[in-house]
Amino acid sequence: MARGCIPIVSNKGGLPEVIQDFQNGFLFEKGSVNDLIQKINIVINLDVQEKSKLILNAMNRSKVFSIENTIKSLNKELKDLMSGE
Repeated sequence: MARGCIPIVSNKGGLPEVIQDFQNGFLFEKGSVNDLIQKINIVINLDVQEKSKLILNAMNRSKVFSIENTIKSLNKELKDLMSGE
């Protein structure tokens, strides 16, 4: 995502928390080869404008999970724990 790839991931585990279907990537039904093939075909057939929008959305979403943001979030949680909040 951070490098401009459109993610196609299964809809199980933590991935649906990161990927919003048809917004910044695609979710397919875990274990469904047909659904995966359908999503791959959608990406192949996107026009340039749709593909650019998805790529930009994916790159922006990936920033939420950057190491810098993760460290900031963990530091805030630790400070809150230490202060008793």
